[in-house]
Amino acid sequence: MNSQIIKFLSLFLCCSLVAEYAVAAPPAPIPQTGQTQSNLAGDDGSLQKGTIGTNSAARFVAGRGVEANCVTDKQTGLMWVKDLKTIPIKGSATSGSPTTWQNAIDSISDINVTKKLCGHDDWRLPNIKELRSLVNYGYGNQLPWLAKNGFTNLDGNYIWSSTTGYGTPSFSVAAALVVDMYSGGTVGRADKTETSLGHVWPVRNLK
Repeated sequence: MNSQIIKFLSLFLCCSLVAEYAVAAPPAPIPQTGQTQSNLAGDDGSLQKGTIGTNSAARFVAGRGVEANCVTDKQTGLMWVKDLKTIPIKGSATSGSPTTWQNAIDSISDINVTKKLCGHDDWRLPNIKELRSLVNYGYGNQLPWLAKNGFTNLDGNYIWSSTTGYGTPSFSVAAALVVDMYSGGTVGRADKTETSLGHVWPVRNLK
């Protein structure tokens, strides 16, 4: 009886290990930064390590028909709203206006119920990694780079992410991470209640 139990446990452990490795996801690829100018042998501009495609002319694909106001990033599989001035902001008469972090999330929730941008109802506020995936480190000001790839009305330099900006006690959970598109796509922290700084840029995953 004991030997049968031992055999059963051994078989169970073996199968569990096989199943664990069978469903393990492959390593996530890290894209190139987009930097091509070299200032010293061995720097990023000379090595250009990472998956190719950051500067590809075919990376961003403009939508058609009902998706005409959206752009798909083939490098990440994310769809972004093309024109930030078309994003309704809850409680504001001006689309695309800056708002608080909470209202940014609420505005997107309302969009999913009423507006259905580009025919979809699964938009959300991007996390900080998703937002930074749009940054090309071959540029300082990111707006010309983004405009060249089909995005319009990116007037606001700070874009809200859905990621809380943990850090010093003075910020703590009261701050969220933002990306400064004017200054090289740098990441900063902003008070979640700030009304005149953060802009909303909805994103969704392709199905």
